[in-house]
Amino acid sequence: MKSTLIKTVLVTACLAVLTCSATESSSNNSPVIVTVIEKRITAAEVGLQCDANDRPIIPTNTASTCLLRNPLDELRVKIEREITCDYIGQNNLKATDEEIREFKAFQDRFMAKNRIERQGQLAALDKQLQDPKLGTKEKEQAEKSRVILLKLAVHDKQRDEINYKPTIEELREIAGPWIEGWKFNKSIYDTYGGTVGITKFGPDPVGAIKCLLENYEKQGKLVIYDDDLRHEFWKRLSLPPKLTAKPEEVDFIPYWKKPPSQNAK
Repeated sequence: MKSTLIKTVLVTACLAVLTCSATESSSNNSPVIVTVIEKRITAAEVGLQCDANDRPIIPTNTASTCLLRNPLDELRVKIEREITCDYIGQNNLKATDEEIREFKAFQDRFMAKNRIERQGQLAALDKQLQDPKLGTKEKEQAEKSRVILLKLAVHDKQRDEINYKPTIEELREIAGPWIEGWKFNKSIYDTYGGTVGITKFGPDPVGAIKCLLENYEKQGKLVIYDDDLRHEFWKRLSLPPKLTAKPEEVDFIPYWKKPPSQNAK
């Protein structure tokens, strides 16, 4: 039994190594379609097919889904990631220790408030389940909700028992990108203005991002080698957001910096 298990593990490991090697080889042999800053992006890295002359084949499908992303959207993500990191470094937008502690304080207050609210919800469900007139469907739903709240209460207790205090560097890994993302968005909007999209994660300065990428292209820091690919890339980048913010709705103050009243549900 033990010998069989060891063989299975070794075979699995070998297959994993071969798969990684094949993927890396495929990426290395794939033509470079974009250079951004100093990073070269190949067609294989974004799932883009090429013809016999190594020219990228522009996808006919336009929409990305949660399971399958359009290669052009994947390319945009990679380009924006490199330019965002470069811009943050060039403009001193890295998250400071003070900003990280401020974010952590907000999270702690939010979690404490949420715990109290859940305790109240659990008490209300216990009372509801004691009602003999409660219908079957209502009872089933209440019991399901109660199970979830009890599991969260157990999780709260475990966190209290562990009482782990993360270091500032550990907090930076978690909160740093989030803080820097908000600072980046505000900075480019203040610089370029433009259309702002409304998302569940906050305002999205789509117009400013387009201007920023155009600026990088003018400086030679963004090069898309194929004309058809370049045309389609900028065409997609010019599409309006699903929801557009009105000028008076544009607000790049992050939620953890707002008064508690504005963060209330």
